Amino acid sequence: FEPGSNVEYSNSNYVLLAEVIAKACSASFGQCLRRRIFEPLGMANSRVESEESTNTESLALNYATTKHTKGIQLRTEGPTGIYSTVKDVAVWLRAYQDGKIVTTKGKALMTVPASLKPIFENGERYGMGWVLPSVDSPAGSFAHAGQKDGYRTLIRANPSRRISYIILSNGGDFVQPASNEIQYWIQELLEQSP
Repeated sequence: FEPGSNVEYSNSNYVLLAEVIAKACSASFGQCLRRRIFEPLGMANSRVESEESTNTESLALNYATTKHTKGIQLRTEGPTGIYSTVKDVAVWLRAYQDGKIVTTKGKALMTVPASLKPIFENGERYGMGWVLPSVDSPAGSFAHAGQKDGYRTLIRANPSRRISYIILSNGGDFVQPASNEIQYWIQELLEQSP
């Protein structure tokens, strides 16, 4: 479609974005993240998939969909392929919310829908990197979920309610209903208007 006329989520765009970032940094995507994000924020347990693992690294194996170690069948950088811990992701999320990663203007672009048309079946919309509530839901929250092989992730924040949470799992579709239930109850109990 003509740019600006529609919105559609696509992991391929994040592969291209990783290439743009690498070109702009004159280094690999992983080296760029290490120099500009991981090291300055103290995220010692985070790396991009193409970087060498350390002797002290202990990865959670995928117990869901494959027999391969770590369950990796597809190697991409950008939409997937970043290994981290809940603690490091929490450091990143706090730095994002505190304006240490992107400017106030950049955060505004990320949390304003690119289109009023929903792009997900449940009516949610998309900013520049964050999934945003549907038109009939209270504004203010932003989230992003992901999956690769058996890994499932969710980062969600509602700054107006001062609530943020991260769910990382390696049990694939087996644990997804539990993750969905946790998310539902957090939203029902903590994010709804008093």
